[in-house]
Amino acid sequence: MAMEKVFEKNHWGNFLSFLFILIFFSVCSNAAEIYVFPQTQEQIQSGHLQVSTQGVTVMYPNIQAAIDAAVDGDIIYLAPARWKGEGNRDLDFKGKAITVSGFDPNNPDIVATTIIDCNGTQTEPHRGFYFHSGEDANSVLSGITITNGYGPETDIYGSGYLYSVGGAVLCKQSSPTISSCIFTNNSAVYGGAVLCVDSNTIFNHCTFKFNSTITNKDYGSGIRYQNSSLSQTYSSIIDCTFTDNNNGSAIFIYGSRDKSNYLIKNCVIERTTSNFSYFGVGGIYCGGGNIAVENCRIESNQYFGVRGEYGTANISNCQIKDNCTIGLQGSAGIYNTGRCRMRVKNSTVIGNKGKGIIGCEEVKNCFIGYNSENGIEICQKILNSKTIGNGGIGITNPMQVLNCIIAKNKKQGIRYVYNNAILANCTVVENDSVGVDISSGSSKIVNCIVRDNFGEQIKGATSSTKITYTNSYTSSYSDLYVPFSGVGNINEEPKFVSEKDYHLLPDSLCIDAGTNDANFISEPNDIEGSARIIDGDSNGIETADMGAYEYNPNEPVIAVWADRIVCLKNAGNQTQGNLYIKNAGADILGYEIISDENWLMIDNPAGTSAGEVQDINVSINADNLELGDYYCRVKIYSDDAVNNPQELWLQVHIGTLWNVPMDVNTIQAAIDAASNFDYVCVMDGNYTGPGNRDITFGGKNLVLYSESGNPENCIIDCERLSKAFNFINGETEAVLNAISIINTNGEAVVCDACSSPFITNCIFSSGPHGVYVKNFSSVKITKCKFLNLFNDVIFSSMGYRKIDIRDCIFPEERYRSAISISNGDNFSLKNCDIKNTSNEGISCWFTKEIIIENISVRNCKGGGICLYEIGEVKISNTEVLNNKCQSGTPRAGIGLYGVVKGRISNCIISSNGLNSNRAGIFVSVASILPTSGKPNLLVQNSLIIANDYGCYVSGYSYDQIQFENCTFTNNRKYLMSYNQTPNVSFKNCILWDENLIYQEADPVILDVSYSTVRGGWEGIGNIDVDPKFVEPGYWDANNTASDANDDFWVEGDYHLMSEGWRWDALTNEWTYDRETSRCIDAGSPGCSLDKELLFVPDDPTNEWGENLRIDMGCYGGTAEASIPPYGWALLGDMDNSGRVNFEDYAYLTDFYGMQEEKLDGDLNRDGIVDFDDMILLAADWLKKTDWAPRK
Repeated sequence: MAMEKVFEKNHWGNFLSFLFILIFFSVCSNAAEIYVFPQTQEQIQSGHLQVSTQGVTVMYPNIQAAIDAAVDGDIIYLAPARWKGEGNRDLDFKGKAITVSGFDPNNPDIVATTIIDCNGTQTEPHRGFYFHSGEDANSVLSGITITNGYGPETDIYGSGYLYSVGGAVLCKQSSPTISSCIFTNNSAVYGGAVLCVDSNTIFNHCTFKFNSTITNKDYGSGIRYQNSSLSQTYSSIIDCTFTDNNNGSAIFIYGSRDKSNYLIKNCVIERTTSNFSYFGVGGIYCGGGNIAVENCRIESNQYFGVRGEYGTANISNCQIKDNCTIGLQGSAGIYNTGRCRMRVKNSTVIGNKGKGIIGCEEVKNCFIGYNSENGIEICQKILNSKTIGNGGIGITNPMQVLNCIIAKNKKQGIRYVYNNAILANCTVVENDSVGVDISSGSSKIVNCIVRDNFGEQIKGATSSTKITYTNSYTSSYSDLYVPFSGVGNINEEPKFVSEKDYHLLPDSLCIDAGTNDANFISEPNDIEGSARIIDGDSNGIETADMGAYEYNPNEPVIAVWADRIVCLKNAGNQTQGNLYIKNAGADILGYEIISDENWLMIDNPAGTSAGEVQDINVSINADNLELGDYYCRVKIYSDDAVNNPQELWLQVHIGTLWNVPMDVNTIQAAIDAASNFDYVCVMDGNYTGPGNRDITFGGKNLVLYSESGNPENCIIDCERLSKAFNFINGETEAVLNAISIINTNGEAVVCDACSSPFITNCIFSSGPHGVYVKNFSSVKITKCKFLNLFNDVIFSSMGYRKIDIRDCIFPEERYRSAISISNGDNFSLKNCDIKNTSNEGISCWFTKEIIIENISVRNCKGGGICLYEIGEVKISNTEVLNNKCQSGTPRAGIGLYGVVKGRISNCIISSNGLNSNRAGIFVSVASILPTSGKPNLLVQNSLIIANDYGCYVSGYSYDQIQFENCTFTNNRKYLMSYNQTPNVSFKNCILWDENLIYQEADPVILDVSYSTVRGGWEGIGNIDVDPKFVEPGYWDANNTASDANDDFWVEGDYHLMSEGWRWDALTNEWTYDRETSRCIDAGSPGCSLDKELLFVPDDPTNEWGENLRIDMGCYGGTAEASIPPYGWALLGDMDNSGRVNFEDYAYLTDFYGMQEEKLDGDLNRDGIVDFDDMILLAADWLKKTDWAPRK
């Protein structure tokens, strides 16, 4: 018997003691146990030990001899050693129900050192075990390592052909149990480690690593099942690990008849590779039978995670990520050829370098995201597929995708939807191409959110396509950015919890906006297992939501997401990453976070959330970790939550900090040397020449920053020869921080080819352009300075995905436009100051959504904000002052051309278009019906003063433009002008211009209510009374009374005077006046007070006034609205006559029974006019105000 020493000298005493304890218990228990081990320490290489068990002295020269001597029920224990040579390989149980085991299968150290070394080669092939005598589950192999097997050639089919099969173990018409074993460095043509032919072998807690097939085809490197005909049990692989196997799929099931069943559960299958470039291998190959894959992590395999060829495969509760490592064409996380009935549920399919899922019959409760190609492809029924030994399969039900999130894939969300497929309650968002591509058939999309994809949201829809109860929008030029036709469809911002968590916020219009139709809602629960049909908006009616998550207003809901965690091994103290938790439901969420790994440290792992986001620091102890990328699972537990527990896989990078010029001479050299997600630190100084300009990141998501954090001290000088940075390889997480870029020849930074860098705290100076964004790319720019640029600062002319600009400083003068972009998805601009441009301040064309917030646009010669063919515009808290436009349409301040839906709120639009027939707001609304009964354009709480025209409208009678709580005054020509027949309404407004309307067409359709109008206007609640501004502004003639061109506007204070309380904008405190404006508490009684105060801090008991109704004018509904003295207003005074009488009763009854927000007769503002409102009217009956005229 040839053996190699495994234990060192000082271990043998402990080992022999343990041995005799085992012998003692074996004698006492009357069990038949056989021990095979070295005789003494000195005789380890060739000896054996005589042991008296049950009074019988036995001597076995090798393992096979012990097996031959054993009878059913016996256990053969192998001592830790390297067992080699004849009798210790090619072992045969000979049909016996015995166990061959290491001393302790539960101790991984003993398993790893109890080794059967087959020492097999191509010329002298040997394997570990051959089961071929009908062994069943009572024949057990446990707790040993089998290595260096090379499968002998065997005629496994009785055909006369010999194949190298089963490198470590061959099971032919035998079904043993193999548990807690390690298979490493074994090889064969069929089944690199194990081949099971007509067998139902059971594997538990085994490890397969570095096994391979010796062929140029995929014949299975770990375990291969073939033609299994037995059906008495499942063949099962449970709690096993497959790592770094080669030239064949880790688990390969082929040609199995339909009565054969396989269970693969709780397994890790990773890093399967092939040496051959013309075929790829993967994690699991499903070639027949009924296969269940449950709770497995299938990661970083070369070609696919799971492939379906024949039979049936059901995949559930799995993580299938980062497969397709070499990006072969057609590769996918889950790849079904169309001949396998494959279903996927409750699984995560993310980060695969190819497609997410191809060709499944059903996908349910899954997250499919961040894949390099399409999320889901080829959604169709699978008809008459061929399965070896199984005949055809006919599927009568249509393909279904239910309760899935399909997001942030690099190409289409879902492609090739065929044959009456059903998409129900899916969230398909932020994919880099089409959202859903319908290729043929009468497909149905219901209760879905399909939006913010870069491309058409739903492509290929025809008259036979049924799209209902879906939040999406069209992309055709004639009907741009409007909901699809069909019952229940909307186009509204979904309001997700965050960019990475797609739970709905409480004010989402997707809540209770779906259908309960059982033809589509076949699942009782949502993606997390929470009840699907509940009353989410508390209106007493249980209705399904749109999207994958159902909002629960009654119980806490865990929402969790995280940053990438980066730990730099050669850096000092560092911020490494964050985990975020939010209660997306009701009440208080108590939570606890538990990690799988002891190297992951979580600050404050337990806490609570009442709806706020909890920002939790996460750090890594990388002392025992190699450089590279890791996944770490954390679980979030909450006994309170309906979706308890939640699981999150953290992406962890252990990397290097590269210093320029200490480590390498140039910035480009540091980038070239770095790994993805590393950091590059640039020392302060001036950088010129090759390697320090025209810099490319090469597809790496690096953080490049200056050492001091002061961009004025770290300068890249392009010397008028080139650009500075080119993000042209799809970088999605690259960061540029605290760098100055000067003297460029063209753009300083280019974002191209689906790149999306983050640029912060940088300075751009002395060049034509700042940043150029094109070809589906995005950029986020914060806290940057753009100085001395002479062309468009930030521009896009070939399409962009998202542009987000915040807290930036633009040039003082000598440049064209601050922003000039076109053909994009989302543009956001916040907290910036733009002035003195030679063209428009901001110019945007063909963009789905624009958000402009808290900016100032002043003194721009081509107009302030000019937007063309836009889906939705939101402009808030913005000043648009003294802009001009010398030619073209009558725009000057804000120009809206073909805008489908817009909202302007809390803005000051003043002194635009002086003496040039230009308007503060120019509106050419798209000629479409407004959505959901809402106006195309809503202007709220805005001050529109001192422009040539307050508003110029070019539209049609079915365009609805609504002004609420706006103040128009001192516009030099007209309050409003129009050239067609728009449908315009004013409510709660102050219209105090000398000239109201200039018409160039038929009489305007104008609805004015609850407004003060100079000269009067017919309509409920209107008055003709001086609004009594605190200090009206005025035009200063600049000492040239005869020349209006040099006049300038002196701003005033348009708060309303009050003897009760009035806000003083100069001193930032509450004060009072000697008279009170009739516009105070004179707005519609049905409008909410919103942010208006019920009392002021100096008068908490309301001794000096009370607030009953919203004010007229731009401060109505805000925290700066004036409060009148007692007796100034009556809630039931519907017509603002100063009395409550039959006229008010008659007007209220016009609304009786109606349900809608802001109904004039809804005195208690609960959304319905009913008897409760009658009671409030009766409480004021025959009362009059202090100012009411005597009768």
